[in-house]
Amino acid sequence: METKRPSRLLSLLLAFALCFSALPMLSAEAAAADEMTELSVDRSLTQAELAELPAELTKEEAAFDINAVLNSVQLHPQRTGYAALDKLLENILKPYAKASTAKKVQVCYDWTVRNINYSWSGYKAEKSGYYGFNRKYPYNDYEEGLQKAFPEEVIARTYYTMSKHEGVCYDWGAVFAVMMRYIGIEAYVHTGIFRFEWDTQWGHHGWAEVKINGTNYIFDPQREFRMCGDGKGKISHTRYYGLRYSDTDRYQQETKVNAKRDAQFLPVTAHRKKFVPINAVASRSGKVTGAGKYDITATATLRAVPNAGKSFAGWYTASGKLLSSNPAYSFTVSGPATVYAMFAGDKFYDIRNNDWYAGAAMRAADLGLISGTRPYRFDGKTAMSRAMVVIILAKLEKADLSGYTNTKFSDVKSGQWYTRAIAWANENGIVSGTNKGTFLPDASVTREEFVVIMTNYLKWKQFELTDAELQYSDQDAISAWALSAVKKIQGAGMISGFPDGTFRPRNSLSRAEGVAILVHLVDFMDAAAKA
Repeated sequence: METKRPSRLLSLLLAFALCFSALPMLSAEAAAADEMTELSVDRSLTQAELAELPAELTKEEAAFDINAVLNSVQLHPQRTGYAALDKLLENILKPYAKASTAKKVQVCYDWTVRNINYSWSGYKAEKSGYYGFNRKYPYNDYEEGLQKAFPEEVIARTYYTMSKHEGVCYDWGAVFAVMMRYIGIEAYVHTGIFRFEWDTQWGHHGWAEVKINGTNYIFDPQREFRMCGDGKGKISHTRYYGLRYSDTDRYQQETKVNAKRDAQFLPVTAHRKKFVPINAVASRSGKVTGAGKYDITATATLRAVPNAGKSFAGWYTASGKLLSSNPAYSFTVSGPATVYAMFAGDKFYDIRNNDWYAGAAMRAADLGLISGTRPYRFDGKTAMSRAMVVIILAKLEKADLSGYTNTKFSDVKSGQWYTRAIAWANENGIVSGTNKGTFLPDASVTREEFVVIMTNYLKWKQFELTDAELQYSDQDAISAWALSAVKKIQGAGMISGFPDGTFRPRNSLSRAEGVAILVHLVDFMDAAAKA
């Protein structure tokens, strides 16, 4: 005869009393551990009890096919967004990527039954029941900008249980619910009063529920764990697998508690916002508004505002493609993006009026000596290469390079973009290469190398240079072969070193430093020509 079901209030009181008694004890309370075990509602079943369990299903229950229901679901996969946890889920389901939905659900169910052991290790004894869970998610690996879809507590419990392979009934439910959402099925962790299999006791319990077309189906892998000999025997996919509430009287939900928790989940069918950065960079003659973080599929609107007396030229990509000539530019966001607003007369978008080299860079560009590393990009901090220096001097000289095809340098092949300029500079004594017969065209030019090349160029142009007395704190670091050149360029007023009194001869020369010295070179030659 079935034991009479206690009243709801009595069930709840009994559940909480049993839940408190089931808490793990601190080491100092070892003497009370046996008592805790005796009072715990959940326990392993004996072989005799397992043998005496009633038939799994009635004929009416057996006629219901949960697999058909699962296979009818339109899936909306929902990653957790936590890299380490998603990796665990992927490892379980990846081999079944082409399997039916019902098969994937069975795989997840079986994994939880076989791979989780019952333990209160993740809980503090001084806190009540399931609220005593004391493990945090251990990684700071959440996908930037992605809207959170899971309560953080559920994430922490799921990762702990999957990685440590232990937990209590609530944790089994959390793992399975997260797995279902990863597949793409609406699922939640539910708690309530449960009548245990030996049919004489009710207690607090946690399980997972899958929601399909407005109906909740119970999946309880923790009870399956007990029913198959603590995960070691044959798994049934009927007894606690896809149950309807109409087919069981063992489960009574805590409606208010679950409703509050369910509200913290983002439904799998909901648009999950993914915020990505939309950057807008303006050249120096104006500003832009509208940049920031936007949801994927949202419409971003950027506006270019020119300074007084200036006009807008266009919106460009990093590769120089014109996007729009309209100061107000709107587009649908599909991922992170950076666009560039160019104003009439500006050569580069990455130079601001307050950059110390802004005037020199603009003047060098106007003279045709330099162009960007990419369309409209100057890259002032980028090192200038040895080949770049020679190209600039050839442009400054307006040299006819048609007769220069080859060089003596083993690393300068015919037909390269710098070959003719290097051949011209070498023939005229402006550059001489290394003592190994190479030129190293792609290597960064050092500050002392650059000064030597400038001096050789001026000597070839027959300008008279006077040595200056050096007072750099690191002048002893200047190479002997460069010392005279540094004195001459210093005397010509083309260099002055750094504010801290150093010259830093072996530092790579930046493009910003290079154009500043080049403009001084042009001014020096103009002044000498007028004298």
